[in-house]
Amino acid sequence: MNKLLDKDKMMACARGRWQRQIVEYLYYDGEITNPISWLQGTAREYKQRYEESFSNLISRLEADAGVKVRIVQYGPRGGRWGAKYGIV
Repeated sequence: MNKLLDKDKMMACARGRWQRQIVEYLYYDGEITNPISWLQGTAREYKQRYEESFSNLISRLEADAGVKVRIVQYGPRGGRWGAKYGIV
């Protein structure tokens, strides 16, 4: 648990269960693998919407909670699919 971060402010930025799960991982672990790669089943058909949702979450975290989330490690081929995002 990171004492410098305000979990309540971070959770207030999340819209929906998927975003809350992302915020939980970021808060406790400090980094996550690209959450788009977590999608399974029919959710994969809506990948573009999830990408937009993730981007919006990152924007809200920065604007409302003062938390900067950036790519800390690109994927094996230099892309975003296997990238890791972390709090910087």
